[in-house]
Amino acid sequence: MAINEALYPKLMKDPRFVAVEALCSVLEGESLTDALPRCSERLNENDRRFTQHLLFGALRQYDALEDRLSQMLSKPIKNSEIEVKVAQILAAYELTEMATAEHAILNNWVNLIKAMDKPWAAGLTNAILRNIQRGKLPPAKSVAGRSNLPQWFAKRIENQWGKVALEEIGTFYQLHPEMILRVNLTKGSREQYLEKLANSGIEAVAHQFVESAIVLDQPVSVDQLPGFWEGEVSVQDASAQLAAQLLAPQSGEYLLDACSAPGGKTTALLESMPQMKGLVALDSSAERLLRVKENIERVMGAIPEFVEIEAIACQDYSPAQRFDAILLDVPCSATGIMHRHPDIKRLRKASDIEKLRVLQGEILEHAWTLLKTGGRLLYATCSILKDENEQQIRHFLKNHPEAKERALSLPFGEQRDVGVQILPRFFKSEESLDGFYYALLEKQ
Repeated sequence: MAINEALYPKLMKDPRFVAVEALCSVLEGESLTDALPRCSERLNENDRRFTQHLLFGALRQYDALEDRLSQMLSKPIKNSEIEVKVAQILAAYELTEMATAEHAILNNWVNLIKAMDKPWAAGLTNAILRNIQRGKLPPAKSVAGRSNLPQWFAKRIENQWGKVALEEIGTFYQLHPEMILRVNLTKGSREQYLEKLANSGIEAVAHQFVESAIVLDQPVSVDQLPGFWEGEVSVQDASAQLAAQLLAPQSGEYLLDACSAPGGKTTALLESMPQMKGLVALDSSAERLLRVKENIERVMGAIPEFVEIEAIACQDYSPAQRFDAILLDVPCSATGIMHRHPDIKRLRKASDIEKLRVLQGEILEHAWTLLKTGGRLLYATCSILKDENEQQIRHFLKNHPEAKERALSLPFGEQRDVGVQILPRFFKSEESLDGFYYALLEKQ
């Protein structure tokens, strides 16, 4: 960001400036997971929460706000002054969506623009915000603005799934995500855990589609969840919970979780069949595997002797023994979870999709060599793009006559010629699902 270095120490204690700094970092390619903690180091807890709320909200509505604000300008703001554009987007979000007093919003943002040494933009920002106050924020015109999705992504969704799906998905991705739990059914029923939540004053409902899932009325700290540290429950979206159910590990089987971090699906596999012969959890990142270990220890009490954890990419892994079943949750565009990670809207580019498709194909090809004859492989992504999903599997089946698809029955999903696509278009809390794709293959 083009700000005078001498101004930084004071500005970094201002929660609105921290939001500007973090959002500019995201636009430059840094994830919000990394940018927000780095930028908010000097904020107190209340200011940090405010900044997070402001950032997540503005990122969810970025495309619409960018479109609508651009119509209020006589000429575009230069790319070299991106921090001014970002500040105006954040200010517009706070003014239209947050509970801050309007006069305070105007004063704080105009004064911040001046403190950022951008005096030329102070009057402009004041005029824009006052026009918004008067109800003069124009409606979005572009496809990106109307859908609140990046232009390339909106067009691809419309081409692949149609206009109605584009409208529903765009709306869904503006919502705050539900906090969804996976009940460890080896330690108690879902009904029993719902009763524990009620006794703790936590409102929740059973998920309508996934038998292990519970949807909380409001997010809470995991420390407030009864039995969380004893492995009675984990935080995991309902769509992701389906992986263990669809792979359905059996007693005595040898399993591979090929891309296992952070371990949610690994622990779900262990919960679903603790009598398996063995389970190998791989990930290319040793740091991410620490989360896998922590999750297994929390759910199982300790890492079982039959579990192996290895820091190696699946495509570089060559074990002596083949596997009965493989869970292959490949790296993907994450376009099915933009409501949970709204920075993906800014980070993901159209050019990324082909690179990911090639990588997924390489991983799938190698994983297939690790599977026994008669074994099964569950291919999974949290993407809603056909390039990474059904087209990927269709291409694989064409080149592997020994691979046969096992049909999956998910009534709430979009049944494709290969696999099932779950689209993020369920608006009732008890039906909430992230975008996900599953295809189950058998080696004959």
